[in-house]
Amino acid sequence: MTSIDKVYIQGIRSFSPKDEGTVIEFYKPLTLIVGTNGAGKTTIIECLKYITTGKFPPGAKNTFVHDTKIAGEREVKAQIKLRFTNVLKKTHVVTRSLQLTQKPNGKQELKTLESAIQFYDAEGTKRSHSSKCAELDKEIPLLLGVSKAVLENVIFCHQEDSNWCLGDSKTLKEKFDDIFAATRYTKALEAIKKINKEQTASIKESNLKLENLQNLRDLSNNLKSEMAKKQKQCEDSQLKISEKSQLEKTKQEELEQVKLKLESYQAIRNEIRKLTAVKDQILSENEKFYAKIPIEFRKKYEKVDDAGLEKRLTNFDSDLKNLKDKKTVLESEKKELTKQIEQLLGQLA
Repeated sequence: MTSIDKVYIQGIRSFSPKDEGTVIEFYKPLTLIVGTNGAGKTTIIECLKYITTGKFPPGAKNTFVHDTKIAGEREVKAQIKLRFTNVLKKTHVVTRSLQLTQKPNGKQELKTLESAIQFYDAEGTKRSHSSKCAELDKEIPLLLGVSKAVLENVIFCHQEDSNWCLGDSKTLKEKFDDIFAATRYTKALEAIKKINKEQTASIKESNLKLENLQNLRDLSNNLKSEMAKKQKQCEDSQLKISEKSQLEKTKQEELEQVKLKLESYQAIRNEIRKLTAVKDQILSENEKFYAKIPIEFRKKYEKVDDAGLEKRLTNFDSDLKNLKDKKTVLESEKKELTKQIEQLLGQLA
């Protein structure tokens, strides 16, 4: 639990600003403060309340600091320090400083100076940081583990405010609401309802998004399945295209062979045409030659068909030789006859 160890007071009410200050140590489990009237018993409680909550005593803001007229100074500085151990067993030292200035018009001005908190970190090093009063008023109750309302109205309640529990019902309700944090509970309940409403709306929206995402997922799965089918069809088509290409290549090769055969056939046909022309020419010459042959020889060289012509062509050389031999014999006979005729003519002459 939290415990208050020491408090240092200087320049507050009857505590002189010129001295080194007064240190009051608190003992456990109980500390009794005893003194005559005006000794500063209430001032100690007021200092504890101010340093923990930042609240001045009721109606005594400008009289909280030692009077400048009594001190004989135009300016009086006051300081309060509190050392306590929080719920985490860590020691903290809080310092609040005040300054009361006497104005030429006779009025006094109270100013809050810089405040600071000192503590020891996990390594045992002393740390210090300055804070504004408003931040310090919120930070100290958190360090003490006690709400500000409990510090003001219960623990460090001023004797002039100690009968607040006998006040009117409205004030009493406000006090109890602050002490028991009923307002915070109501606000927290409203915040919970608001969060619940927002979460319900968010859940509905998330369910709609989830349904939409499920539909998109199903659509995506269908598209993936359809894509896989199309991919399979594409692969099959590609395979068929490859087969068709191979078949086309084969057909192209066959076509080339057919073209070569066609060219060969065309060349043979042209050769046949040429040979046919030669044949016709030979037949024509044969006709002419046949017409020149004497009648008595025509039977031997009558027109014959291709087979007979082929046979005659085969026997042509032998027939030609026979004819040449006959020609030689006839020429010899002609010479013999010519010689006989010349002898006869010579005898007749």
